[in-house]
Amino acid sequence: MLYYNFCKLSDFSSNDINNTLNLLNEQQQSYINSLTETKRQQSICVRTLLNLMLKEHFKGMNVSKLTFVANSKPVLLDECLHISFTHSNEYVGCAISNKPVGIDIEKVKPVKDSVISRVCSQDEILCIKAFSDFFKFWTLKESYIKATGDKFLSLKDINFASNNKLQKDYCTILTGEIDGYKWSIIEIV
Repeated sequence: MLYYNFCKLSDFSSNDINNTLNLLNEQQQSYINSLTETKRQQSICVRTLLNLMLKEHFKGMNVSKLTFVANSKPVLLDECLHISFTHSNEYVGCAISNKPVGIDIEKVKPVKDSVISRVCSQDEILCIKAFSDFFKFWTLKESYIKATGDKFLSLKDINFASNNKLQKDYCTILTGEIDGYKWSIIEIV
């Protein structure tokens, strides 16, 4: 079971946002209030998206039990659901699964060769023909780290070149594009 969605910040009604804010616990409200205005808006909207998804797919659930475990992964207390958040500029995304899951979205833009060589394996570099190819690898790697919860993994050590068994044997992988953004979702099987 995997549910996911991406929305623009402007897609949320003030009513949906206010309903979510009223459900957030003190820890979540304090966290949101500590952020810059842009990050605050993204954080509120991604929690609103989660709340709407929970209402749609899991009757009776809402964000009131949202907390974060030691590795900064979002969880709902007393529920056996894995959650992942992402945001980039005007977009937010959320994934919910019964398995470890990670989601990432990034705006495609020019990047320096030094960044590509710091992030990608040699196999991946050979596959990059455009900046969008780089961001496909970037979002896959970020999603993988979110799914595993291992923030100490080096992005360069995670290899998603087509000849790598990681993507075939250990993960369910979804990728796509929306309005000049690349996104990826990884669910650990």
